[in-house]
Amino acid sequence: MSNDELEQAESVVERVKQVRIQRQIAIDAAEALEKERIAQQQRDMADQKERERLLAQEEARQAKLEQHRVQIAKEEADFKAQHDHISHQELSSQHRLLKIIDQKSDFGQHLSTLLHLDQQMSAWQRYRSEPSTTDHQKQLTDREQHEIGSHIIGHSQQLLDHIKSISDLSTRKAHTKTLERVFDDIKDRQQSALSPEHQRQMRTVSAEITGYRRDINRSRGMSPGF
Repeated sequence: MSNDELEQAESVVERVKQVRIQRQIAIDAAEALEKERIAQQQRDMADQKERERLLAQEEARQAKLEQHRVQIAKEEADFKAQHDHISHQELSSQHRLLKIIDQKSDFGQHLSTLLHLDQQMSAWQRYRSEPSTTDHQKQLTDREQHEIGSHIIGHSQQLLDHIKSISDLSTRKAHTKTLERVFDDIKDRQQSALSPEHQRQMRTVSAEITGYRRDINRSRGMSPGF
């Protein structure tokens, strides 16, 4: 074989070799592209699943919030109905003190208000202990009882000040004795419904009433306001 023929044969072999190399490169590139396409598809599917999971999670959260909102609204509506019932309930006509005091007098009106507050506090305590009363309603009840406790303390102090302004000593003595009995009954009966701060204030007012009752009992002619 001549040199030309040898060179031509080698050239053909080299071209075939290059064709095979290029073909393999093309195959490898196509496979790489396919692998990348599949990987991207899997990533897209995973992203889609994650979006769907997060969406379902958010929808479940919103549904739970809405359910909670509806439940709270129902509980508060029931509480408001109870509040209206307790607030507008008249003072029990069976109360023994109503039979011995002049309810139209200033003292009688003040005392009736105090008895009414005590009645409301007891009603809320019964409502709070009912099995059907929810935790949220108990929180609302605690708030209501705290407010009533403040009114009881403030009104008792006002009633004592009113008694001190009465000129007739015997009337002051009688009213102070009545107030002392009523206030101490309320203090003992409502102790579990009162906050620690209100319990302390109740003891302070009770001591003031008792102290004033002892002072006027030792006196025969104290002037009003003593």
